[in-house]
Amino acid sequence: MSNKKELNIQISEDLEPTYSNMVQIAHSDDEFSLRFIQRVHGTGMAKAKSIVSISPKHAKRLCNALEENIKKYENKFGEIDLPEEGETEDIDYVG
Repeated sequence: MSNKKELNIQISEDLEPTYSNMVQIAHSDDEFSLRFIQRVHGTGMAKAKSIVSISPKHAKRLCNALEENIKKYENKFGEIDLPEEGETEDIDYVG
């Protein structure tokens, strides 16, 4: 049995979706900061679209939720192929 309660999330009508094809991740002892960036490949141009800071506990929950949802996605649509190491710069871990 789930202990989850229904959550009524209010989304502003003027909230626009943001596309990001690159993420920079930085952290300190009390937070993780995710910088969502839209990069135009082949141009050397990129623009930060938003920065989201979360607690370490929420970062771990996010990681677990992503893993679970990636498994569900791959079960439905097939395995997600990643390029070889070093061929992509979509995620940049900043200490």
